[in-house]
Amino acid sequence: MKNIRFIAINDDVDSNKGYNEMMPLKNLFNEWYSRDISKKIKCSQKIISKQGFSIGQPPYGYKRSFENPRIWVIEKKSAETVKMIYKMRLKGKSINKIAVFLSTNKILIPTQHYLVQGIRRPIKLARDKFFWSQSTITAILKNQSYTGDVVNFKTCQKSFKLKKRFENPKDNWEVYKEIHEPIIERSIWEDVQKNNWNKAKKTEKHRKKYVFEFLKMF
Repeated sequence: MKNIRFIAINDDVDSNKGYNEMMPLKNLFNEWYSRDISKKIKCSQKIISKQGFSIGQPPYGYKRSFENPRIWVIEKKSAETVKMIYKMRLKGKSINKIAVFLSTNKILIPTQHYLVQGIRRPIKLARDKFFWSQSTITAILKNQSYTGDVVNFKTCQKSFKLKKRFENPKDNWEVYKEIHEPIIERSIWEDVQKNNWNKAKKTEKHRKKYVFEFLKMF
């Protein structure tokens, strides 16, 4: 339909030379191979998770131990920023104000911090290395890993053919408590989860009025 020429050198395929009868069969075998690899990866992740280790990358504030890469240890400089974020949040600062404060004080965003520390991550370069987004702050404030817990399988793939990951229901998470050294005390983390200062409270002036609301007076 698009008049595009397709060439697969290893399979000796060239659409200009006509239809290749072996291609459907080769595609079938390739799909079986990909599915088998996907199953093996999931199986190995389950085994690692059952041992209490994280199957993901350490979050901002942690790094992998040199002795055992599966264990997370605190990275002091970024950990201080994490503590600052939680401290400001407990004082009632909005997420936007926290982001502005970090940006104004020229604190490197996580992706830039990884680059400076020489940590390899599949990341996208930001236009402004000091611009903190509200989504980054929110993710840090919601991350249970800062209490010392390991939380696996928070996301999932619907198919081995899709690279995009989706949020996994909490029932499918695997949580192992007090595995690594905490940055944030559990009581502080729980207090932050209870408070949601970003939701504006509806005042009497802006609250929606209902037709039969006057009946509440009787």
